[in-house]
Amino acid sequence: MTRRAFTLIESLAVVALLAIAMSTLAVGVAPSVEAAKLRDARSAVLDTDARARVLARGGSVIRLTLGDDAVWAHAAGDPQATPLVHRSLPAGTAVSIRATASDQPRSGVRIGADGRSEDYVLAITAGGRVSETLVAGLTGYAFERRVTEIGGRP
Repeated sequence: MTRRAFTLIESLAVVALLAIAMSTLAVGVAPSVEAAKLRDARSAVLDTDARARVLARGGSVIRLTLGDDAVWAHAAGDPQATPLVHRSLPAGTAVSIRATASDQPRSGVRIGADGRSEDYVLAITAGGRVSETLVAGLTGYAFERRVTEIGGRP
């Protein structure tokens, strides 16, 4: 009985077919990865906001602050103190806060001792997609405004 091995041509054909299949899969998976990053970043900021509002209702003024890779809440009078709440943001996301009235960027949000803040827009960018969420200052309730591709396409 003779054993027959794969020829070089057959092996190259299999590798080429696998490469085509993997590239098709990568194109299909990439948008869902970016969408997951948007959801995770939004969740991290809104969770920190909700926790800060609960802490503020205890009689403290809390400041919700964004960094390059994290969001945290700390006592408003002492930004150098250990954060009361700290959440990391997913890699590859950019998060910003804007005032709704003036649309000016802000470094954070002040939450009063009654658990209220001014309304703000939370903007998150990941992989060419932008998600904007309107956050009601009275309750902290989040309204998703839009998710668009950079360049204006929905």
